[in-house]
Amino acid sequence: MMPASRAVLVDGPPGTGRTRLVQELALQCEAAGLSHEWWPATRGGHPLMRNFDAAVYPSVEAYGSVLQVQWHNFAIRAGTTDRLYLFDGALLQAGFRTLLAAGADADTIASMAVRLLAALEGLEPTVLYLSRREAPLDADSDWAPWRDCCDGVFAGLSQHRLLINATRSDARQRLQDALDFLDLRHRSLAVDADLLGRMVGRYGSGDEQIRIGLGNSLGNPEPSIALPGRTGLRPLLAASDGSFLVAGSDLKIQPREQAGAITGLLLETGDPHFATLPTWLPRSED
Repeated sequence: MMPASRAVLVDGPPGTGRTRLVQELALQCEAAGLSHEWWPATRGGHPLMRNFDAAVYPSVEAYGSVLQVQWHNFAIRAGTTDRLYLFDGALLQAGFRTLLAAGADADTIASMAVRLLAALEGLEPTVLYLSRREAPLDADSDWAPWRDCCDGVFAGLSQHRLLINATRSDARQRLQDALDFLDLRHRSLAVDADLLGRMVGRYGSGDEQIRIGLGNSLGNPEPSIALPGRTGLRPLLAASDGSFLVAGSDLKIQPREQAGAITGLLLETGDPHFATLPTWLPRSED
């Protein structure tokens, strides 16, 4: 059953699990057979996001007006489809953060956000806001003022909205809270343990190499991936078609096997950070 809201905007400062939540919502929609689109903040051709460039826009107001027209035009197009749209960081987008860092007033940014949501009124937009008080270990120097601005924007909204405490809740609880709020049923996306065992190993050659391993989460094996140029491990989220999404990244992995052995990985991404990755990585080492 399609939820009443046709546009779900998941927002919050970096490090709150925002992107992972959007991905998991998309996987739940896929498992339920709901027509949907999910839009990472980094994907090209984004229908709602636009960078701010002082050389292009003579004023903050001009930039906001162009954005408002863009959102209005999207709402008209989306209104002709029976589809749920899931957005990662589109309301409190990178352009707004640039404005704040350049000295724009937080109240001006909040006013712009209200006008953008009004442009989506026909889609009955829902905002899921993830809050966090302490900065992540790898946070940029402007994280705290941007967090305060984000909090202020959310506090001033009147649309259907949910506040999720990212500090006190884990990824599973955040997903359950969001599904309950959207009136969507939770579907268990069980990971094939045998497939995971066969996927463990290294893929690629030279610098363009990734590693897939298993960790333990509450006593259960959890797939994780190490990516080139990235520190730490990221969880792999299982899709119903046998593919995996890399949590927090616009990267999809499809294992390929022959005679019961995984021979390589097919990669699909719209993230420019992974532009150097080939679309196919052969298995290189167990």
